[in-house]
Amino acid sequence: MYYSLIMKGIKINRINSVNPGDPFKQTIELFKGEEGRQVTVNFRDEDSPHKSHYHEGIDPSKDPEKLCILEGKVKLLAENEHGERLELIIGIGEDKGSRHVTEITIDKGVKHDVVYLSKCIILEYRSTIFNPDKSDMHY
Repeated sequence: MYYSLIMKGIKINRINSVNPGDPFKQTIELFKGEEGRQVTVNFRDEDSPHKSHYHEGIDPSKDPEKLCILEGKVKLLAENEHGERLELIIGIGEDKGSRHVTEITIDKGVKHDVVYLSKCIILEYRSTIFNPDKSDMHY
């Protein structure tokens, strides 16, 4: 269901998941089409399936890929073109009473996977509108 309420100066829209009914992959695309950019919010349950992949960078939004963990804890697994490997647990937290989130930037060509260790909310910035017919993802 999509609805819009408009009053002069105010517009409120309900934005449904692009994966309705899939409990592991609830994805919301925000501000889609505004000035050619998009923000994607991914809601993931613990142990949600995810595949190791890389991006060629043909899509400018994946050169580099920009993610922000707003809630939860993940294990990031990555390997670059030089064979260097990374396995790191990343999450939100507090330092001296101030809450922080974690931003991750992944260059094109870097193979990566995310293991969800808890319920997570991940924000993904896109400089382009996602087109599933022109995905830049390779396994």
